[in-house]
Amino acid sequence: MRILIAVDSSPFANDLLDEMARRRWPAQTELCLLSIVEPAGGPEPDREYFHQVKIILEDRVNRLIERLPGQLKITGELIVGVAAPSILKEAIRWNADLLIIGSHGDTGARRESLGSVAAAIVNDAPCSVEVVKLHTKRAQTA
Repeated sequence: MRILIAVDSSPFANDLLDEMARRRWPAQTELCLLSIVEPAGGPEPDREYFHQVKIILEDRVNRLIERLPGQLKITGELIVGVAAPSILKEAIRWNADLLIIGSHGDTGARRESLGSVAAAIVNDAPCSVEVVKLHTKRAQTA
């Protein structure tokens, strides 16, 4: 099973990864943590921000490997682009069986023409999608 886990650089992503580390995974499962860096006003993202996100992603991959030693193949991928379309494109390219995303529900009022990244992914995903609702003290006080 190939599972793509979309994470941002916020602390909420740590809560999502904690949830992933608590689960039992079938043998031969591959996990790929995916982070998207949006360009900063032009075609290139801010180099320092890109570097920081890369460090955060590598740390998260390493911590997940430590928590699930020898059980899974775990990798990370950092892509420059717009979040929802880039996640969907990577799910197709990587041939994901499942796409997991977190949602902390701070988007505010929803209108048909506006939606969260999670809503866009659920509507257009090429595979099954799991949205993990993050109910944490951080989410309740943020």
